[in-house]
Amino acid sequence: MSAAMTGARRLLAQALEIDEDGIADDTVLESLKGWDSIVHLRVVLAIESAIGAELPTEEILDLKALEDIARLLDSK
Repeated sequence: MSAAMTGARRLLAQALEIDEDGIADDTVLESLKGWDSIVHLRVVLAIESAIGAELPTEEILDLKALEDIARLLDSK
C-alpha cells in the first residue's frame, strides 16, 4: 500500500470518526455510512491542512473515492 493511500485512509477515517480497517482501497465515498456534505467538507479541510494549500473547486468536486484522495495527496 502506498504512503498516499495510507494517508488518505487515515484522513478519511478521522473525518468519519471510524476505524481505518472499515475503509477498503476501492471505497466510493458516497457509499460510506454517515457520508454527507459536512463530512465531505471535513475531508476537504483535512486535505488542505495536510498539503498546506487550498484546493481548487474542481479538485474538491472530483473527490469521489478513496483513490481520488490518495492521488491528490500524492500530487501535492
